[in-house]
Amino acid sequence: MKHIAMLSGGRDSSAMIFYMLDAGMPLDHILFTDTQSEFPSMYDYLDRVDARLKPYGHKIVRLQHKRGETFEDWVFGRITSGNRKGMVRGVPMVTQPCFWKRESKVRPFEKFVKDNNITDYTAYIGYTYSEKKRAKVVDKKQRFPLIELKKCEADIDRKLIELDLVNPLYEFFERTGCYFCPYQKLRGFFVLWKKYPKQWAYMRSVEDRLNALPDVINPQWNIRYSMEEMTTAFTAGDILFEVEAPQACECGI
Repeated sequence: MKHIAMLSGGRDSSAMIFYMLDAGMPLDHILFTDTQSEFPSMYDYLDRVDARLKPYGHKIVRLQHKRGETFEDWVFGRITSGNRKGMVRGVPMVTQPCFWKRESKVRPFEKFVKDNNITDYTAYIGYTYSEKKRAKVVDKKQRFPLIELKKCEADIDRKLIELDLVNPLYEFFERTGCYFCPYQKLRGFFVLWKKYPKQWAYMRSVEDRLNALPDVINPQWNIRYSMEEMTTAFTAGDILFEVEAPQACECGI
């Protein structure tokens, strides 16, 4: 049995690892699967986490998609079977599981398990105590230490402040991951436009190229607005979204 912590670089999974270590829970590997589409500051943050892990005798194992296929190979690739055979995939759709998450995160994990001859393992996932309902999964190989330890968002914040490991991305974003993630809210797209012009320009170029092709399943990043529409609105000061009040978590804090 191997005990594997899944680290995304986000607040919950980062705090989970140190809660596990402080609680004396077994831990063999800490894996970060690199989507190759992370914000540059994420890699700096991972270096800081690595430095904090050194006294515990642990380090992050960083996995990458190594089959030679890129994100664009999938975006501009064509479906090979089914009713949509021959159509260009386009960008991931929010109504379906993300193909890039599968290829850049799930596949490298499966390869790591196979290459290291791991036949039995437990994967530790950073769901908080307020996400108890989300953690009701069929996969018996998963455990949720933050739920077991009854740690909610307030505990996570305190732990990361104590460790001096607050990820700077949370100053502007509600989540971390691929910068172009189509699942993010409009405020995430607004921050991208405002603070990350290089990434925004790349996303526009992908959308423009997809719109120039026939038979594309999904040519745009946001389900409601094109990049051109968002750029026009953001430039004019119409940011398209309302500020949402934070939701209270189940723990009542």
